[in-house]
Amino acid sequence: MMEGYRLVYNLAVRFNNTRNYLLKKYNKEKRYQEIINTQKINEEKELNKKIKLTKDQKEEIKRLKTIETEQRKLEKEKIKLENQLKKQNDKKENEERLKNMTKDQIIQEYKKMRTDKITKLKETDNFNIILDYKILRTYFLKDEIEKISKIYKTPIHTLNSAVAS
Repeated sequence: MMEGYRLVYNLAVRFNNTRNYLLKKYNKEKRYQEIINTQKINEEKELNKKIKLTKDQKEEIKRLKTIETEQRKLEKEKIKLENQLKKQNDKKENEERLKNMTKDQIIQEYKKMRTDKITKLKETDNFNIILDYKILRTYFLKDEIEKISKIYKTPIHTLNSAVAS
């Protein structure tokens, strides 16, 4: 019985460790790409320095850069405002929906939200650590836990507690 418990515990630890490893690897690759991009930008700047510009050209470049930065700021502000409006609208819509729904419909709605959350976690690009052991147990390690419970003849609920620890 304890062998199955130990195996499931090790399985959960291995799952979290591989997810951590993949996250670190992904971050390293991302940083490496950023370094390469900055090097390319620096090389372009050096090439531009070698070319002598007139005062008018320099002023034109500065003016264009300021216009670009102002446009970026405006876009960021627009995005922030849109996000705030969406959040407010979503809250109002959810409240209105919940008022009109029965208990069964509310339960179905929460199930939908949970499945959306799980699909985001199951994406191949997502390496975030799963802190909720219920999600880990139910959606990622369920088949392995069932196999181990059959092999070692241990109840599934004890193996589920191994994932939680």
